[in-house]
Amino acid sequence: LFRSVDVTLTPFEADGAKLVLCVVRDLGDQIADVLRNLEDTQGVLEGVEHALQVRNQMLGEISAMQSWFIGTDAPGEEFDALLERMLRYTNSQYGFIGQILHDEDGAPYLHTFAVTNISWNEDTRRFYEENAPTGMIFRNMETLFGAAIVSGEVVRANHPGSDARSGGLPDGHPALNAFLGVPFIRDGAPVGMVGLANRPGGYSQGYVDSIRPLLDSLAQIVIAHRTEVARSAAEREVLRQKDDLSHSNLRLAEALRTRNTFMSMVSHELRSPLTPILGFSEGLGFGIYGELTEAQQGALKNINDSGHRLMGLIDDILDYARSDVDPGELEIAPVEVGPLLLGCQSMMASAAEMKGMVIALDLEDESQRVLASEPHLRKLIMALLDNAVKFTPSGGSLGVRVRRAEEGTAVDIEVWDSGIGIAPEDHQRIFEPFFQLDHDKARHFEGSGLGLALGAKLAELLAGSLTVQSALGEGACFTFRCPAE
Repeated sequence: LFRSVDVTLTPFEADGAKLVLCVVRDLGDQIADVLRNLEDTQGVLEGVEHALQVRNQMLGEISAMQSWFIGTDAPGEEFDALLERMLRYTNSQYGFIGQILHDEDGAPYLHTFAVTNISWNEDTRRFYEENAPTGMIFRNMETLFGAAIVSGEVVRANHPGSDARSGGLPDGHPALNAFLGVPFIRDGAPVGMVGLANRPGGYSQGYVDSIRPLLDSLAQIVIAHRTEVARSAAEREVLRQKDDLSHSNLRLAEALRTRNTFMSMVSHELRSPLTPILGFSEGLGFGIYGELTEAQQGALKNINDSGHRLMGLIDDILDYARSDVDPGELEIAPVEVGPLLLGCQSMMASAAEMKGMVIALDLEDESQRVLASEPHLRKLIMALLDNAVKFTPSGGSLGVRVRRAEEGTAVDIEVWDSGIGIAPEDHQRIFEPFFQLDHDKARHFEGSGLGLALGAKLAELLAGSLTVQSALGEGACFTFRCPAE
């Protein structure tokens, strides 16, 4: 038997004699301690190596999960693969990945992205095959996963059968030996969760902490998927609305073409008989067909007045219909405001004189020019002057002012009058087609209600704006702001 010893020899003298002290020490226990320390160190190193392997494996799983999610275009397949990785890594038998939604009453429910097939008979097998591809819905919150959804906290149950939070299992359901439910939180509320079941040895808190990076990565993927689905849905809705708008515009364009065709037909069919009616009535008035009695002359005047009123209504409707043109079709060019307003003043002079009024002109700069389509600008000014003459009682006053706007890039053409005025609540409605003021002072004024509507459309067509300042009994001032040259 060989043993390890430590021998120490120490020479010395005693009573004149030379002697040697020999000390022999058994090293067996010391060597055994060193060997044990080496074994412990080796164990620690092996533990560190195992921990690094586990960590690297987890990082590999996380990287693979994220790469799979980024690289796939099939949402169902991506989560099936993620669930398979989670089950394999955690050594779990069953599991699911899902999002948490809410019904109309605000009650939460689980909609799965991926779920293990745990069907146990023909009915459950058929139910799984029909619903798993699009996601299965679970509304019963009296369950372990329901407890995680409602509380927003991790639920661990290593003895589910005796856990008070468990709602039990239906007959035939595979045994549930352990359960782990981890909700994913965003903005303080659970938006999804992963459920795992039947890991040998259960799910300790330490184990949950060790796989937390994997769970956090899965949570980010679930939340990213939910955000991407919402974004895609929003994009589809925008495209749908754009498509609907395109169809609506096509239908509107067709309706406008139909209306304009109808208006042209109405113009011809109404003007054709009306023109000779007015011609014959004027001939009767001039005595071409013989002298008329006073009563006949009065009746003839009513015919003339009504005929001209009808002709004016036809003209208003046609002018309004013809204002539906593409702005790109207009010939925009510099227009001298002064000569154009003098022409409008001349054309409206007789109508104003019949009510004892003169149209005043106030030009800040007689050479002022604006960028517009001259025919459309003239029609706009005429519509505003006609409105001013119509709603200003005899003996009143009206006129036109031209001023360069404060910003210097626009010109204000103001048509004002001392007429009956407009209540503030009607300032927007007066620009609607066929709208007529409904108060005592306005009821005896006749018209189609299209003059100001036509003016508003022309103002928009000319890239300008038409506004009004007025109050009842205080007259009105309409301002057309248009681009200056």
